[in-house]
Parts: sequence; structure tokens; C-alpha cells
Amino acid sequence: MYQAIYRLSVGFPLPMCYFTFKELDRAQKKAHRAMVAKCGYNRNSSLAMLFGPTQLGGASFFHLYVLQGFGQIAYFLKQWRSPKGSPGKMLGITVSWLQFCTSISASVFTAQTCPLFTWRATI
Repeated sequence: MYQAIYRLSVGFPLPMCYFTFKELDRAQKKAHRAMVAKCGYNRNSSLAMLFGPTQLGGASFFHLYVLQGFGQIAYFLKQWRSPKGSPGKMLGITVSWLQFCTSISASVFTAQTCPLFTWRATI
């Protein structure tokens, strides 16, 4: 019930939103307590056990903040891989401009140790 209905219905619009962790945590608390009871777990179970992976004895519940992040990454990759559409073109232009502004030869997605912005603005 949790994986098939709740997670899909609540997680569908999240990638288009930018909620903070506190906002999503507050929104999830009441529904999560009811859902935990319906899934056969104690309402007062440890959050580490509820959100933990099944391989380690957890219930593998997801926090909405995690679902929002996964959805945003999936949406970014979807647009990145379809450069003929309008969002894909704008994303390509933005990343090209970012690459130009950083003035490093490696990709901004792979160069994690380089300082990205080395230029200084003068007023």
C-alpha cells in the first residue's frame, strides 16, 4: 500500500517543487504515522528502523525530501538527454554558459575538486 499508492501519488508532483526539509517533514508527519500503522508497524517505532533499508532490518520508507531530490535529478537527466526540445536547448545553453564562466577545461559536472568560479568582479 505504501509503495504502490502513497509513494506514487505524493511523489509525483514533488520534482516540480522546491520545498525545504522542514516543510516536507511537517507535511509528512501525520500521514506517515497513519501509514506506518496500516503497514503493520508500531506508530512509535524508531525513525532509523522505518527509513532504513530492508537488508539491515528496516522498513524502507522514503522521506519526501529524498523523493523530491530523486525526481529533480531524473527530470534534469530527461531534459539533458532530449536536446531538441525547448527545455533541453535552454539547459544546454545554461550549462555551456556555466562552463564558459568557470574557465576550466574539465566538465563542471566531473571536476569536483576544482574551484568553479575563479574570476572576481570589479566595481
